[in-house]
Amino acid sequence: SDAGSEFSLLLPEGWVEDLELGKAMMAEMEGEVAAGYVKFFGGNPKVYGYDPNIFVLSVPVPRGTHLSELVDAEIRAMGLAIPDQIVIGRESIFIDGIPAEKVIHKDASYYRDIFSLQGEVFVIIFLLKDQREWVLQCVAGVLNVTEMALCEDTLYLFRFQR
Repeated sequence: SDAGSEFSLLLPEGWVEDLELGKAMMAEMEGEVAAGYVKFFGGNPKVYGYDPNIFVLSVPVPRGTHLSELVDAEIRAMGLAIPDQIVIGRESIFIDGIPAEKVIHKDASYYRDIFSLQGEVFVIIFLLKDQREWVLQCVAGVLNVTEMALCEDTLYLFRFQR
């Protein structure tokens, strides 16, 4: 469970939480305000970090925000921030009984240079609850298919505390 007891995740064996690193990474990428949105970060520890890793973010949204419009805007923003990303899938799902949308991105630069180790796969689940956008994200190296499936399964086990 997170420190605020808002949700729980069931991590695979050997995976760990590293909330401080997640906040530091978000602060570096998006600024200090965004670091406050990080509710969970962790993953499978490796010498170079975590692969795969999981982020859980919670961001306030205005009343009347619709999920599909929010996801459309997020996809546009990701395309601007990371031009080599391509959306390879998008589907409506449920997480803890709440309507959500799953978006799968791949690093297109990987396909231009098959020897690149920079390629990554992103599975991002967006949902709205109590005027907050919840973003559940797995990131793994393109060659880490087995553990990426485990990471995605972990996101499906996300539960809000009642």
